[in-house]
Amino acid sequence: MDPKKAIHAQVKNAPQGAGGADSPSKPKDGWDKADVVGKIVGSLFIPLVVLLASYSINVALQKRADQLKTIEIAITILQSDKADNSPLLKDWALGVLQSTAKSASQTIPAPVIEELKKTPLPSNAGTKGQFPIVGLRFTPEEFEKYVSKLEFPEWRPSFIVIHNTGSPNLDDWRSIPGETRMRNLADFYATVQGLSGGPHLFVDDKGIWVFNPLDKPGVHSPSWNKVSIGVEMVGDYTREKVDPAVLNNTVRAVAILDAAFKIQANTLKFHSDDPKTSHVCPGPNLHKEDLIPRIAALLECHSRQQACSPERSPARTE
Repeated sequence: MDPKKAIHAQVKNAPQGAGGADSPSKPKDGWDKADVVGKIVGSLFIPLVVLLASYSINVALQKRADQLKTIEIAITILQSDKADNSPLLKDWALGVLQSTAKSASQTIPAPVIEELKKTPLPSNAGTKGQFPIVGLRFTPEEFEKYVSKLEFPEWRPSFIVIHNTGSPNLDDWRSIPGETRMRNLADFYATVQGLSGGPHLFVDDKGIWVFNPLDKPGVHSPSWNKVSIGVEMVGDYTREKVDPAVLNNTVRAVAILDAAFKIQANTLKFHSDDPKTSHVCPGPNLHKEDLIPRIAALLECHSRQQACSPERSPARTE
């Protein structure tokens, strides 16, 4: 046989898949690699999309809650006959009302604005009534003495629920004297929201405000109003970090209440834990790890009758 023909015959009859010209192995390897890469990308991309979607929904819910709370505060200011003493505050409230109307494609006529500047909005406080508040601020040491003198013959809470005020944040909170803030909040809860109570405590960087009487159930978390104490930390923990002084005062306040009611530190709940609420509260910048170890350390000191500070158990670090 002609050598050239022999070589041609060997090439033509080479086994498929063993490196012959018609072997499908290389294209198949390419598709396999593409499939593997696609699966890897999918396994990373899909959870990321879900996470981003969840985050966007939470941000939107928090933004809506903040907007509603701001509108309610503005209405409370416009209903107060004392707002005339604070013209800048009243102008701000009118601005909120105008902005809200504009977003709903409505316009408040200029004569109505002029009338609102002179006359308070009608209030339904007479039909819904007020509820008693304590309205006093204590240092942690004073708060401990205050709690020790209280009696609880009819009601004893089982745990404590932490909230953040959101709006006002800490800077806004400082802009109004505390006593005025307490009265405004009482009017807001009773008049605007028609409630018979509110959170038990508001904790700022200066101390512990007692709002709803501690010997009575408050109104702060729909599932747990009758079995828990509500503690509002002043701040917006969706947008800002927790103020260290607010954190320390909260730890002290909760530890004092836990000791008084014989509550375990690890029973602490966040408002967002309530199955009947959609609020992102107290926000993603506060963690239970910031609170529970410190509270437990203070309770341990209390049981041994030792002096202890809330800083002794370090906060969570990122």
